Amino acid sequence: MTRSVDTFLDVNVLLTLTLRLSRFLSACEKFRQDAKRENMDLHMTSSVQNVFDYKISESNDMIGELLRGLVISVSTMRTGGQDQLLETIVLTASDRSVIRGYFQKELGKATTELRQIRIKAVEAWVVNRFEEAVRKSSGVSLIDFAKAMILDNQDAYDKIAADRSILLNELKISVVPINPSDATKTAIRSAGVNDPEDIMHLASVCDYLAQSKSCEFAVYVTTDYTDVLSAKDKLQKLKIVAEEPTYAVHTYTTLRRGEMP
Repeated sequence: MTRSVDTFLDVNVLLTLTLRLSRFLSACEKFRQDAKRENMDLHMTSSVQNVFDYKISESNDMIGELLRGLVISVSTMRTGGQDQLLETIVLTASDRSVIRGYFQKELGKATTELRQIRIKAVEAWVVNRFEEAVRKSSGVSLIDFAKAMILDNQDAYDKIAADRSILLNELKISVVPINPSDATKTAIRSAGVNDPEDIMHLASVCDYLAQSKSCEFAVYVTTDYTDVLSAKDKLQKLKIVAEEPTYAVHTYTTLRRGEMP
């Protein structure tokens, strides 16, 4: 007996692989390699695509925002807020503490895990560039440093866009356009899922299954332990098998064989 099973990706898996987020990267990379080996066709709902694209754009914008904020913070501290003195500022090794203080303040204001991770990544990148600059000279102009970071920032934008395209093409991820019904969203909520975004994604998968003439189950690959994987048993009654990236392909092949994971 062979079942028809489709596999859908959650936003967190796509973001981890595109932005190289460390927390679940090894598990998501295992899934990536497993899915390529099995030559699987993967899907994301239109709601997942919308959130994914928004968060990629937000991440890009945040890099520029942090760099601008850093320049303002350093210049304000060094000139007392007198903009006309900006061009006279020379960064030296002692300014490392200013950079550290700025990023600590921004990290304290961050309200999401993704923003915290991206702030730490940008901080490491900036400090590395700063240390390279001051090693070459006893000091570097703040204006010159800012210009170099802006150029690097554009490179970062381009790399993220390229990594996104590579991921979607490499894993053959197609978008399934679904606008789930209110009744289905209620059913997902009743299964114990509370986050509005997760409800939308899972309800879309549920309605996809209801509309499909052949697909019997959907594997939903996610790293959301709090809101999705915790509701795994109840979601399975709706034919959605929520699974961690590490085990997702094994679960897929098990379902395909007509067995239950």
